[in-house]
Amino acid sequence: LRTRAEHESSDAFADLPIARVLEVHGLFCTIEPVASDEPLDANDRTPVHANVRKTLQKTSSTRVVVGDRVRYRRDESGGGVVVEQIMERKTVLLRADSFKAQEAWPIVANAEQML
Repeated sequence: LRTRAEHESSDAFADLPIARVLEVHGLFCTIEPVASDEPLDANDRTPVHANVRKTLQKTSSTRVVVGDRVRYRRDESGGGVVVEQIMERKTVLLRADSFKAQEAWPIVANAEQML
């Protein structure tokens, strides 16, 4: 298990493709490859279901939220997709914890417009 600093600064993730998170359900999410990166299938940029690596939840200061830009890879064992790294967020929309007013939870990241 790597420390948070080792995980975030690791150059091993620099070559992985980037995707945007469309929806999140616990350790599962739906991602869409970013147009400038190599998609999962060269002819297809449709959303793909992915697993969030369990150690990522332990090494990251927050969980994956809608709008995050993430680095992903195909799982060697079964061909599934695994989210490996949450990239730096430009903006974050937070909500207060209903029981502890001092804590806030991110609900959307990298939002450019709100209506």
